[in-house]
Amino acid sequence: MTSQGTPQTRLSFWQRMAPVEDAGETLPEVLEADVIVVGGGMAGLGTALGLMEAQPGLNLVVLEARHLGYGASGRNAGIVEAPMLMPTWLLDGSLPPAEARWAIGWLQRRAEAEMQRWLPVCSREEVRPVRVLLGAQSRLAATALRHAQSRLESAQVASDWCSAEQVEAACGSRGWGALSLSGYAVNPVGLLRAVARAAQGTGARIFTGAKVTRSLVSDPHGVELETESGARVRARAVVFCTGGWSRGLLEPRRPAVMPIATYMVASEPLDDATLARLGGDGICISEVFSMTYRRAHGRRLLFGGTGRLVKTAEPPPEFDQQRIANLRRVLAKSLPWLPEVKLEMAWGGPTSATSRGAPLVAADPRARGLYWNAGYGAFLPALFSGALVRGMVLGPKHEDAEAERFRQAYANSRVSWYRMLGLGLRLLMRSVAVGGHG
Repeated sequence: MTSQGTPQTRLSFWQRMAPVEDAGETLPEVLEADVIVVGGGMAGLGTALGLMEAQPGLNLVVLEARHLGYGASGRNAGIVEAPMLMPTWLLDGSLPPAEARWAIGWLQRRAEAEMQRWLPVCSREEVRPVRVLLGAQSRLAATALRHAQSRLESAQVASDWCSAEQVEAACGSRGWGALSLSGYAVNPVGLLRAVARAAQGTGARIFTGAKVTRSLVSDPHGVELETESGARVRARAVVFCTGGWSRGLLEPRRPAVMPIATYMVASEPLDDATLARLGGDGICISEVFSMTYRRAHGRRLLFGGTGRLVKTAEPPPEFDQQRIANLRRVLAKSLPWLPEVKLEMAWGGPTSATSRGAPLVAADPRARGLYWNAGYGAFLPALFSGALVRGMVLGPKHEDAEAERFRQAYANSRVSWYRMLGLGLRLLMRSVAVGGHG
C-alpha cells in the first residue's frame, strides 16, 4: 500500500465533498437575544434545536467562529455506536449499578429515536443503518468486550459476539473477535446541515464568521459577548458548545474540556472485490484499545484514529504530518492484505474530552447565566443534548425529567483509577484462563 502524493488539508473528506455554505446573515454591531449558543457544531445546533422546540418563539442566536461543522463535527468518521459512548459505565462502575443500567438503556433508546428522526429527511448517503463491529486486537481486549457485553445485556441493549473467523470473513479484520451492535453510518456534514435547517425552521438565527473573543461581562440583566469584529451580543443566558476550543474560554481556571487531535485518511476509489472484503458500506469497524476506526463511503476506505491530547485545538503542521504518517503505518499493519492503494486525502482536527470521561453539561460557577454543553467525544449525544440543558437554561417547567436524570449521571461519573486497575487485573486473569481466539 502506498500513500505518495497524499495532500494534507485542514478540510475533511466530508467538507470537501460539500462546499462550505454560509448561513446568509450578517451579525449586526449590537444584538440582543434571549439565549446565545456559542458553537456551530453538533452540540451547538442540537442545543439550539432542542431549546427552540421546548420554547417556541424563543429569541435564540447561534454564533459560529468559522463555518458550521468546522471542528470535530465535520471531521469524524460518522460512525454511530450508541451503547459504547460511555465506557466508564460499561467498565469502571463509576455509577451505582442500577443507575448505570438505566443510563445505558436510556442512551440507546434516545439515540435510536434521534437517528430515526433524521432518516426520512436525509439521503441514504447521509444517514443509513449499518452493523458496527467493536473489534479486539488482543485477548485482553476481547475479554473486556465480553465484560461490556454482559453490562449491555443487563441494560437490555441487544448485541452479538462474532468470532475471529466471522469477523475476518465479514470485513477482512484479524484479531480476537468483535462485539456486534446495530448502528448508523452518517455523513456528519450532511446530517449537521439537516439539523441546522431544522433549527432555522423553528426560528433560530445562525451567524457564521462570528468568533467570540470576550465574555463573562455579566450583570443582573444578562451576559454580554464581544466578537472579533467588535459586535456586542447580549442575552440572559449563554451556552458554550465549543468542544476542542473550550480551553481558552474556560481559563483562567483549569480547563475542564481538553482538545484531542484526531486524524483520518481517505483512499482513492476502490474496486468491487476490495470493497467487498472490507465489508462494503454496511459494516463499520472500531478497534478497542488501539482507538482506530474505519468504514467505506463513496467507494473509498476511510481510516482514522491515533488521537493525542494537545495544548491548542489546531496543532502546527509538523505535528499533523507526524500523526498522519503514524496513522498510515497503523493502517498498513491493520490491513496487511489491502492491495496497493493511493491515499488521496488526509486531515486532522480536534475532538474533545474531559478528565471524568463524561461531557461538561453544567452551569458555570463564575457568572450567572453562563452554561456549558461541551466535551463530547462523539457527536451522537451532542445531537440531542438540547434536552439535557433545557431545565437549566429555560427553567424547571421546561425540564425533560429523563434527560435531566441522564445529565446527572454525566455529572456524577468519575473515573476511579483504583476500580479500573482492579478490573484490569480481573480481566487479565480471566483472559489468561480462557485462552484461544474469541
